[in-house]
Amino acid sequence: MCDTILIIGIGRTGLSCARFLAAQKQSFAVLDNRLNPPLLAQFKKEFPDISITLGDFNETQLKQAKKIILVPGLSRHQALFKEVDDKIIGDIELFMQETRDLACQIVLITGSNGKSTATTLLLEMAQKAGIKAVAGGNLGEPALDLLSQKADLYILELSSFQLETTPNIHSTAATVLNISPDHMDRYQDFTHYAQTKQHIYQNTLNSIVNLDDIESQKNSQGTVIGFSLDPEFNQGWHLQITKGQEFIAYQQQNKLATNELQMMGQHNIANVLACLNLAQSLNLPEESLIAAIKDYKGLTHRTERVPSPHSIMWINDSKATNVGACVAAINGLGSKVKQNIVLIAGGQSKGADFSELLQPVLQFVHHVILFGEDREKIRQVLLDKCGLIMVNTLDEAVNHASEIAEKDDIVLFSPACASFDLFKNFEHRGDCFKQAVTRLPR
Repeated sequence: MCDTILIIGIGRTGLSCARFLAAQKQSFAVLDNRLNPPLLAQFKKEFPDISITLGDFNETQLKQAKKIILVPGLSRHQALFKEVDDKIIGDIELFMQETRDLACQIVLITGSNGKSTATTLLLEMAQKAGIKAVAGGNLGEPALDLLSQKADLYILELSSFQLETTPNIHSTAATVLNISPDHMDRYQDFTHYAQTKQHIYQNTLNSIVNLDDIESQKNSQGTVIGFSLDPEFNQGWHLQITKGQEFIAYQQQNKLATNELQMMGQHNIANVLACLNLAQSLNLPEESLIAAIKDYKGLTHRTERVPSPHSIMWINDSKATNVGACVAAINGLGSKVKQNIVLIAGGQSKGADFSELLQPVLQFVHHVILFGEDREKIRQVLLDKCGLIMVNTLDEAVNHASEIAEKDDIVLFSPACASFDLFKNFEHRGDCFKQAVTRLPR
């Protein structure tokens, strides 16, 4: 047992780790504290001779292991792992070890919000440039599964959970798009969470930092390249106002009007600027970048417009599983002329502080409709500050919103909470919202 590597967690990441270790002919065993993990049958089929322990496991098993590979869903900060912390790594650490001497480029992307959008957009930029590029990590394929494709460019979306178990990180370019409180039920405090995110900058050649977010800039290394939504900032790829129209520009030369983007919201313009500066650090050709931006429609459940015959705009932002994402959506879609948003929010709070919602709600929202497990926590923050409606279901919320919203208003479904109180995941929640909108009377 002392020569055995333990994989803890039978899921997509754990399965990718098992495949990687098996290919290297390394001895390993698997533990999972669930009695029936979702990929158990597939794991047994691929690895019929590997030892599997289900249910409770003990410290003795952990102490006897040579190394412990922990999947992102389990925190290394649990008391159970205290005495074996020096043995713990994750799948991204294995990826880093394997790519250290390869002739390839690696881009790492994290942030409380927007990282999937940035990851997929940068991939399209690279592919339009003719680069053999692949993307994965927290999004799509596990990082270790990407190695079989022998790409010239690896783009990894990384969560704070993955960064916890990656001590030796390296990259061509890295970015922290933004940091706002999230997963406060897992971290000691916001500083602990932010520092975990900022670890992505370790040993990078280029740090792409958000000048509008102070936490994005901390602990950056290598060549530091900034981006900002402030038109006064005019270095690298930036925003520029010409004759009252907003453009994406490079070195003060207009390249693309922002109203040509298919994605909605100022926060998505920030994601575009981050990708352009990441692409610049990779020396990708400008024409490929602009072509990719024009074609990119964005991801589902991220400020996604829902077709509707009404004069009201319905926006599905179910991916907003934290307060920061909801704030970004409100600020990105809010009108400077009037309070034009009806907000639908609620779910599981994950220990969040909802006070950050107050200012954008006061500025842009005329009614808030709340549902879900922790709706009362949000109500206490917004009490007497706007029109408030409490409902039990998402269908009720959509029906109330259709009655309240006025012509040219936006009904924004941006929950600011996790989905697991009433739904399988944020995708299921977003699909339910879209179905509820389609059921509205014409």
